[in-house]
Amino acid sequence: MVYSRLTLMVLPVGLVLLLVLVFLWNFSHSNIELKHGVALKVWEQKMPFPALDFAEVLGQIAPKKPIQYFETRLSTNPIWFLLTVPKKVGDTGGILDFPSRHASSLMCWDARANVLLGQADRQKTEGVVVASRAGFAIAVNQIQNVPRLLCRGDFRGPANLSVALWEKQALAKAQKIYERSSVALEAGIGMLAATILIAAVVNRSWVYMAFFAWLMLNMRMAAISAGTDLHFFDNIINYNTLIESKKWTICLYFSMTGLIFILIFKNELKKINSELGIKSIKAKIYDEYSS
Repeated sequence: MVYSRLTLMVLPVGLVLLLVLVFLWNFSHSNIELKHGVALKVWEQKMPFPALDFAEVLGQIAPKKPIQYFETRLSTNPIWFLLTVPKKVGDTGGILDFPSRHASSLMCWDARANVLLGQADRQKTEGVVVASRAGFAIAVNQIQNVPRLLCRGDFRGPANLSVALWEKQALAKAQKIYERSSVALEAGIGMLAATILIAAVVNRSWVYMAFFAWLMLNMRMAAISAGTDLHFFDNIINYNTLIESKKWTICLYFSMTGLIFILIFKNELKKINSELGIKSIKAKIYDEYSS
């Protein structure tokens, strides 16, 4: 009896309080000064995609007005953008940060000489382009002799394209906070889910088992929102698998929420004769999965 109360009340409450303290500490140490945004000229290459040479791409971008950010509006078309390379920041140099977590790949050229400087996707990086937090980055001191960059990005999802100039030390601090946030999410919610799983086994309860699955889905939903879903317990997820897992995570999250509601209020739902409503919800869930 005492062990049952311990698993059901004391441990979950203690873990929740510990998680809150960790997040408060994390936010109190996350004050970072972002230097400034970099103006971009952006052109979206519409379908069908003709074979364009370098001069034609520059000709399409040249008349565009400089902007600070660009919304892709779920478009999967290639996005080309031109930017003037800013001077380095401070003694340690500056970093051009491409922060969009919805970017699947990035390629950048010297706009003057048509020389590929670097490229990266979610599996590998080459040249001057490196992975940075949920996006990509280029060190300014590696392109000091390049006056302008022409880049092509591919995006999946509701992406916002922007480029920011960071001080090297500030971006390094932001990288540490990003990694710490990922660990805090997985450790905090993961430990709480593990406790609920123990309670489910001890009490042989399908309600607790469903709640365990719901917590694991919450962990992935939180990771998606924070842009840390590229990893799962420090393991890199294949990008194609990641795209599919996002769809399933969102679908299963809402489905599991409905299931928990039905399991918890099963007796109450019977009293109000909600069988028709429950069947409608199940039919809707089935349609979502089968579409």
